[in-house]
Amino acid sequence: MYKNCKTKPSISRQKEIESAFLNLLVKKHYEDLTVCEICEYAQIPRKAFYRYFEGKEGLLKALIEHTLLGYQDFYQNFKRERRTIKGELECFFAFWLAEPQKTLLKVMIKNSLVGHILKHSQSSTLISNVDANKFLPNETEKMRLQIFNFAISGLMTLMLDWFNNGHKETPSEMAEMACRLIQHPLFPSLDSIGIYTN
Repeated sequence: MYKNCKTKPSISRQKEIESAFLNLLVKKHYEDLTVCEICEYAQIPRKAFYRYFEGKEGLLKALIEHTLLGYQDFYQNFKRERRTIKGELECFFAFWLAEPQKTLLKVMIKNSLVGHILKHSQSSTLISNVDANKFLPNETEKMRLQIFNFAISGLMTLMLDWFNNGHKETPSEMAEMACRLIQHPLFPSLDSIGIYTN
């Protein structure tokens, strides 16, 4: 869908095209954009576009995945006194208020493309700083992946709801809320609270 660039010039050119695409999405709807318009805005020939992307869909995928990869740099530079679950989650919410992530979320919501962010976040490196073996030592690798996908999907949904509603709470307040959801079971024992009729 898109080329995995290796050299600095090609990485830079690909990022320029992605940036032009994001700027266009602020002004126009995704469905209305054509590759010709993207090329014109980025000031590149169509041939150059197809060196990096198979089409508009590949460009969208690259933009999302490269944004998510940017989390690693943001994470390394995020100020925290020590590593705690709350601190890690505060970093996550702060990331989505920084540019260009904030603009990306706005255009994805406007274009009803949020599902693409959810899909790509499950295969991203958002959780690469977590050693799953330490707190899931008795689980298989497959089960760990399922648990992380479940957690990341929930966390992304919480973040999108927060963002869509004007992100009134601070990243720290959202981190506290997310801690409550992660550290305590979603439900107590269902048998003991009498919700079943039989």
